[in-house]
Amino acid sequence: MDQASVSEAYIFGDQATSDITICLQNKDDRPEWFHCHSPILIKKSRFFSDQLVNHNNTSLTLEFNRCIEVQCPKSDYDHYVKLLNLLYLSEESLLGSFDSVKSTLGILRASISLQCESIIQNCIEYLEAVPWDEKEEEDILSLVPSLGPRAFPILARVNPVNNNSVKNVFLSAIRFATNMESPPLPS
Repeated sequence: MDQASVSEAYIFGDQATSDITICLQNKDDRPEWFHCHSPILIKKSRFFSDQLVNHNNTSLTLEFNRCIEVQCPKSDYDHYVKLLNLLYLSEESLLGSFDSVKSTLGILRASISLQCESIIQNCIEYLEAVPWDEKEEEDILSLVPSLGPRAFPILARVNPVNNNSVKNVFLSAIRFATNMESPPLPS
C-alpha cells in the first residue's frame, strides 16, 4: 500500500479503528489523548517508527491501544496537534494546509522533534514562498541548525545579496552576449 492510500484509509481520531493513542500534555498540564493509526505514524514519522518497530526483526511490536507519551513545550501544544492531523493528509494536500508563518514555524518545530521529513520539507517550501517579518525571520534562523542542509533555500532568502556580485554577473553576461561570434552555418 503506498503512502497516499495509507493516509486515505484512516481518519485521525477514529477511536474505533485506532491502534495507538498519543498523549500530549495540554497548556493546562492535563493529558489529552489522540487516537491514531500505527501505519500512518510509522510511514510519516521516524520518531514514531522508532517507538513502534522492533528493529531486530523488523516486526511491529504493538500492544492493542498502546499509548505513546510525547513531550512537547506548552507553547507548541497546538502545533503538535496540528501536526498529528497533517500526518493524515496526502502529500499533495500538505502545502495548502499552512496558513501563516507563525503556525508553520510551530509545525516545523514539532516536525523536527518527531522527525516527519515530508512535513518538514513542506514547511520549508511554504516558508520559501511567503513573506516574513523580522521577528519571524529570527524564529526561522533559530531553527536553521536543526534543519541542516535542508535550510539552504531559506537561508538564500535571509542572506543579503552582494550588489557588486550581481552587477559583475550582469556585466559579464552583457560582455559575453556582445562578443559572441555567429555560430557557423551547417555544411
